[in-house]
Formats: sequence, structure tokens, C-alpha cells
Amino acid sequence: MPKRCCSVLACLLLAACASGEHDDIRAWMGEEAKSIKGGVQMPPPLVTPPIVSYSAKNLESPFSPEKIKMREGSTAGDKGNPAAGRPPEYLEAFPLESMRLIGVVAYQGKTYGVIQTPEKPKHVTVGNYIGPNYGKIVEITKTQMRISETVKDANDLWVQREKILYLQQDEGAKK
Repeated sequence: MPKRCCSVLACLLLAACASGEHDDIRAWMGEEAKSIKGGVQMPPPLVTPPIVSYSAKNLESPFSPEKIKMREGSTAGDKGNPAAGRPPEYLEAFPLESMRLIGVVAYQGKTYGVIQTPEKPKHVTVGNYIGPNYGKIVEITKTQMRISETVKDANDLWVQREKILYLQQDEGAKK
């Protein structure tokens, strides 16, 4: 019996909600709906783009070896370039100003310089290349390393200039 009572009570409550209590709101909404005009405009007509034919038969293939660009400072077409015909060495990737001569070692009749790069120490000898200007190590003494750089001048000609790296002592060793 209580289930029947609950369902009858629920039906009565629903009927009460459907009464004419909100008729004034419904009337106002109907009046307002008559005066509302839609503000949506028609979209512009579709314009089809012109058809353009593409023909690449006269163009060079993007995968051809001639299309590969050399990095700046390329040695490919320059006959007088000091780096022509040889692979770049490790120390040519660093500016000369970022490297220091931190030691000189003589071993089996050959003199080696120990260079501190921004990454790690590296040993070099006469004939190695150093720095971005094709610097070639020409002499290593107990106190310095002489480098002959080859650079282009204002007339686009290769000229030699000399740089010297002096032995840098650790500040903690000076007492």
C-alpha cells in the first residue's frame, strides 16, 4: 500500500506543476518571439580558385648532389682555400679566443701543446689546424705556440697572418 500511495502523491505533484501558474511567462515569451528577427546573414558564395598546372620536369631534383648546400666557409669552389681537400680538424670548430695553451710536453723527440677548449683538453703538434680561420700550428716552444692563419682580405685574396698563444699558468700554482 505505501508504494501505491507514493506513486499517487507523485502524480498529484506533477499535475500541480503543470497548472496555469506559468501562463503569464509563456504568453510573454510568445509575444517576444514574434518580434525577434534572425541576424544570421547568408554566407558569401563559394569562389573556386583557378586551376594552376604545376610542371617540375625542367627543374632540378631536390635530392641531387648539386643541390646540397655547403656550410658557411665552404671549401668546395675555392681553389686557393687552405682547407681544400682535407677534412676539418676538431680544434677548427672553436674560436681561437676561446682556447688556452695550458701545457707543453716533449715526448720521443716531438713537442706537443695541450690546448684547453670549451669542451675538453686536447693535445696538438706542429702541422695541426686550429681555429676557424684555417690556423696552422707552425711552432711550439716552452712558453708559446705560433699559429699561421689564412684569411681573405678586402680584395678577396688569401693572406697569411700570425697569432701566438702564450702558455697560461693556473692561478693556484702562482705563490
